Amino acid sequence: MAIAQLWEWKLERLGLRGSRARPVIIFGADFAHKDGCTVFEKKLLMARLMLGLEPGRDFQILCSQNSTYYDKTVHPLAESLWDRREASLAVPAEEISRLSRRGGKPEGEEPELDLYIIAPGRGHLGDLFSAVETRYPDAFERLCKRAHVVMYTGSFNTTGMESRDLDYVCRIAQSTPLIDISKFVFFGKADADPVTASADSFASPTLAESLSEASPLLAAAIFVFAEEFQGNLIRPEKWSLFRGNTLTEEEQSRFREIVPLANDPRGLQKYAETLMKDEGIFEKVASYKQSTVKAFALGTCDAPLCDEVCFLFEWCLANSPEALVEAAGDGGEWWIDPDNGFSGVVTKDRPAPEKARCLGARALQPSMKDPKDQVILQTMRKVLEEYVLRHMASHHCRSDP
Repeated sequence: MAIAQLWEWKLERLGLRGSRARPVIIFGADFAHKDGCTVFEKKLLMARLMLGLEPGRDFQILCSQNSTYYDKTVHPLAESLWDRREASLAVPAEEISRLSRRGGKPEGEEPELDLYIIAPGRGHLGDLFSAVETRYPDAFERLCKRAHVVMYTGSFNTTGMESRDLDYVCRIAQSTPLIDISKFVFFGKADADPVTASADSFASPTLAESLSEASPLLAAAIFVFAEEFQGNLIRPEKWSLFRGNTLTEEEQSRFREIVPLANDPRGLQKYAETLMKDEGIFEKVASYKQSTVKAFALGTCDAPLCDEVCFLFEWCLANSPEALVEAAGDGGEWWIDPDNGFSGVVTKDRPAPEKARCLGARALQPSMKDPKDQVILQTMRKVLEEYVLRHMASHHCRSDP
């Protein structure tokens, strides 16, 4: 959804129209961990239905050579995608070079080039910008002078960035401070309103119905995707289900009685419902997985509220800048802790943690001035829905004869 929201936002802000007015998009597939079984196909289906994009034509897919899933299977497309890696890098590299030449304004007055990093780099990002620098050195130089870099820095994303990814990100973020978007920080850390817990809790009350009316197939695709992708996160065999906690012998005995429910062919609802009702066991479920268990128990679709915050930042900065703090200025030195994936900005009062790697780039880490501001929170919920639906309508219009 973040791509749809940001894309429609940029079309609106830049006054662009037409089928060629699309961003350069890279999909980094992770067949070894996240995109096994049929998750990959469901992601492509949602891209077609929500964004109107076809893989290979409108965006390129990159994968790593290690593609063995946890169940020892290898995705049937993994080898062919790996074999065409060079070609899949060449296409976006050439697109970026052309994009950097657009604008038609004197040097120093060119429009910014927006770079949104909303997934782990896994080395793909570094390889892409290496291709741009090698094949189109002038374009790479222009990119470094004009780039506006916004990066979602949830720990899953940052720990999935290889050194060459971060090195290139820092080189590209030369002209203006990188925008470090952390959902935890943006919504006020420990003072965050409970509604921001997940995409399920933050979604507008009318979003599910509106999506179903606009595209019943998309609504169905989202549901079956959540069933597989999010469901895998809470299955009983997942070692991280109780991360940081240990069940007592009595709790282990009760949990063994719950486990068979996860194999119900009708889905995970009964398993999640029973798990949630056992208060002693449920409170030991890892905190970041509890909302997923609740969603399955209640029959809703849960997902992390993560990269959509990049869009919310842009929208707030343009429409309610007074609602944000640390969203403008020179920023401070950017750091990432390689152990836990946390990131931040060095200030006079906040030095980098001892184990953090200072990256040599300047950054800003914006947050809400008042995390409990119900007016702005409710407005954010509405615009997330509004821009998804608007984009879906616009790409359907573009695809009409």
